[in-house]
Amino acid sequence: MAARAGSPRALVAGNWKMNGTEASLAEARKMAAAAKSAGADMMLCPPATLIARLADAVMGTGLLVGAQLAGSLPDGCTAATTVIAYEPVWAIGTGLTPTAQDVADVHKAIRDALVARFGTEGRAMRLLYGGSVKPSNARELMGVANVDGALVGGASLKADDFLGILAAYA
Repeated sequence: MAARAGSPRALVAGNWKMNGTEASLAEARKMAAAAKSAGADMMLCPPATLIARLADAVMGTGLLVGAQLAGSLPDGCTAATTVIAYEPVWAIGTGLTPTAQDVADVHKAIRDALVARFGTEGRAMRLLYGGSVKPSNARELMGVANVDGALVGGASLKADDFLGILAAYA
């Protein structure tokens, strides 16, 4: 899938929530091996207990590691330092996915709010969709307007599934 003109490079982020142990780092290393040749940027957001160990394990590979944020957007956010993710509460852990039109409607509203607050920086901020993203639906969801990548839950725990989602950008 080609990037839309004027859009930021896509980002596929794995949201491990409270999942993962030291053994999970082996899966992360498999993902990191594909990071530099991927058609989108890759990020893993592990639980706080694994952030430092994951960062060490994938250092220099191009795979990004995210610390999970509890607050809202402070003044001065920029596209270089900010990624926004939307996941409908009812989709968390259910396997249910909204329609592409539902995702488009919500992402447009979020984009409009970002632009209203941050101007051109808001237009350039990456806006991810999360909520039961899997290899079988990634291409459709990542093709929706204002979706600049994915926040991946359970499918980010297995390299084959995560890399299958990343393949939507090949």
